[in-house]
Amino acid sequence: MKGIFTAFVVIFNFLIIDAQNKLNIGIANLEENYSQEKVYILFDKEQYVAGDQMRFQSFIFDGYSLSSISKTLYVEFYDQSKNLIDKKTILINDGKASGIFEINKTLNEDVYFVRAYTNWMANFDSEWNFIKSIPIYNPASKKKLVLSQTAKWSIDTFTEGGTFVDQISTKVAVRLYSPGKSTKNWSGYLIDSDFPDEKIESFKSLDDNIAIFQMTPQVGKTYKVVVEDDEGNSQISKLPTVMDRGVNLKITAVKSGLEYTINAVNLEKNLQNFSIVGTINNQLAYKAKITSTNSQVSSVIPLKEIDQKGILQISIFNATDNLVAQRLCFLNHSKLNENTNIIENSNFNNEPRTLNIFDIKENSSVSNYTVLIKDVSDSNSSSQEDIVSSLFLTEDFKNPIKNPAQYFSKNANQVALDALLISEKWKRFDWSKVLNGQKPIIKYNLIDNEYISYNAKLALNSRPLPDTTVNLVFKSDDGEPVLSQLTTDKDGDILITNLNFEDSYFVNYFLNSNDKQQANLTLKLKSLIESNITKFNFPQTGYDLKEADENYQIPSNLEKAFINAENEEKIKHEETLIEEVKIVKKKSDAIKKLNDELTSGMFSSMNATIFDFVNDNQDAFGSLNVLQWLQGRVAGLSIMMVGPGNYMPVIRGVEAGIYLDEISVSADMIRSISISSIAMVKVIKGSRLVGNSILIYTRSANMKTPISKSSNINNKVEIKAYDKVANFRTIDYSQAKYTGNVRDWREVLYWNPNFSNTKINFFNNDIATYREITIIGFDKNGMLFYNNEIVK
Repeated sequence: MKGIFTAFVVIFNFLIIDAQNKLNIGIANLEENYSQEKVYILFDKEQYVAGDQMRFQSFIFDGYSLSSISKTLYVEFYDQSKNLIDKKTILINDGKASGIFEINKTLNEDVYFVRAYTNWMANFDSEWNFIKSIPIYNPASKKKLVLSQTAKWSIDTFTEGGTFVDQISTKVAVRLYSPGKSTKNWSGYLIDSDFPDEKIESFKSLDDNIAIFQMTPQVGKTYKVVVEDDEGNSQISKLPTVMDRGVNLKITAVKSGLEYTINAVNLEKNLQNFSIVGTINNQLAYKAKITSTNSQVSSVIPLKEIDQKGILQISIFNATDNLVAQRLCFLNHSKLNENTNIIENSNFNNEPRTLNIFDIKENSSVSNYTVLIKDVSDSNSSSQEDIVSSLFLTEDFKNPIKNPAQYFSKNANQVALDALLISEKWKRFDWSKVLNGQKPIIKYNLIDNEYISYNAKLALNSRPLPDTTVNLVFKSDDGEPVLSQLTTDKDGDILITNLNFEDSYFVNYFLNSNDKQQANLTLKLKSLIESNITKFNFPQTGYDLKEADENYQIPSNLEKAFINAENEEKIKHEETLIEEVKIVKKKSDAIKKLNDELTSGMFSSMNATIFDFVNDNQDAFGSLNVLQWLQGRVAGLSIMMVGPGNYMPVIRGVEAGIYLDEISVSADMIRSISISSIAMVKVIKGSRLVGNSILIYTRSANMKTPISKSSNINNKVEIKAYDKVANFRTIDYSQAKYTGNVRDWREVLYWNPNFSNTKINFFNNDIATYREITIIGFDKNGMLFYNNEIVK
């Protein structure tokens, strides 16, 4: 937002402040209209197995600070064909939002994707959405995930400042992109196309991603870079055409700040009236204008004037305010690790199932932390991407970067980071559009739609009702009804805005008329912000799916994960049985009579959860789909979204069968059945005859219908708002119910996305020797407190 950074102008003998012009107006446009959010999600695991729970904590940023713009986060779970598997709508509190996906036990082994965006981010290109590939393994799948051996790496070359001018020494960054396994040791050399056997310059990679060298180009020559890996593979990249006129920008880190040097070649007035603009997160941080007629000028951007950590974009504009060179630099890298030592009074040990204790240093300005503790004994390595690398790098650049966390570790190679930034461009805005006065098209105005909002179409007998007043009855927090009157537009639509509640909520609706036909009145809802995945392509995963042969062996880390998933299911099953004690007791006479009337043979068991739609459950008639209505009403039953308007019932991780009047049908068949035509629903678990099943019975002619007893107020619609998050089950071996675990191979030893104490207790599994501890917090000023370390 405007005002995050203070713009300043440095005046040297060749720099002056200029009056309002096209560039200044463009900068004002940038600051006022281009605020953009970004999301980082911390997952409790890097990979999962079918039947797992995928827990996550989301952090929403405006620039480099926690955002206060959006209140709603959408998190979507897709397969590789862009089929939506599940979606969560989560309330953002203080820039954070936590959630959970229940992974279906029948999900095929493959790489899946999690996509996240806020209601404000929906106004911008979807390429800025958070995207994470998630490998999910399933021992029952015939095809198995393997690291791709066929994916080929590629290279590209980038000149410092984006220009290549005759007789000016220039840095050249060589970028390697590898979608499969990492390419560790690679090197290369520079050649003149006319003399391909003569190496002009040689270089070695600085890491998996980048290399750099320096050269002085000559007009008329064509240059190429040849790169080779340690397996004999090679690629060639052609450098840009050498220009006989133009500018060159050099950036050098010096003690007092960033020194920039600009050279002009064959320009009529050299650098006179050129401007230098520095921006951080679309906000002005530095601006100067050159009055000198020299062909070379130098100056220093003093970092003591910019206390911000992050990426500075330096842009050079000519006298007519056209962009002629650009360069990205990282500011105050040394300050990144100032708030990382936050653990004290630790007592760790490696004995199986024993208690570990440590404290988080007290800090009155930090209200809560996100804490994740994992067993990393199999890898003994930290995550390759973390909140720091996401905040300062990967969520602002969409080219793939191997192990981005390496650039922000305590021993980070800053030369490699600088070379990497030479190979990137800041694409969150386009200077040409900004200078021409263009503004982002804001489709979703958060002033009126801060929380969840719906478009709703009012119809009578399926015909829209334009310019009609409809009464909506909500319930306040104290349970009292609240009447809201809205008038439809010319298309019969109304806008229901700023809904802030958890789970589902039933709203009554009726007209002022006493027309008996109001029983046929409908109000159909459509989310104001819809998923649009059609123009979006998921990134390459670096994995292949291959048929498992007779020699296939499950990797040890996956075997442990499968066993842990089985243990979790047993614990969950035992807890569910306790919850179901009340459910399997004697049913009411009315339900027993209805069950006896409708069911026969193997379906007649009363050992089930029964919903009577004839005598009870009148709130169901506001729902569009009976499966959706069942969500949260039966212990152990989950209703998974498998596509727009399509739902699949899952009982204890396994897809349940569906019977309509005791005939097996697909979930698609149920979609078209009106709830008003349903008499009874039975949920059976673990039957030897029908297994896990949902039994749906339709009304017979002699049964009373909900319409016959309806009045205006009985028209209801279910509005879904924010998803609830179940608490993480912490294993506590001081409790007897956990001591019966035969094998404890948990990967996640502790998870709390909202820890507000100082002392943390967690129990080892059976094998942990190395544990990765991740702690994330923010103080009142938005300063990040981050700890990531491996303890033994």
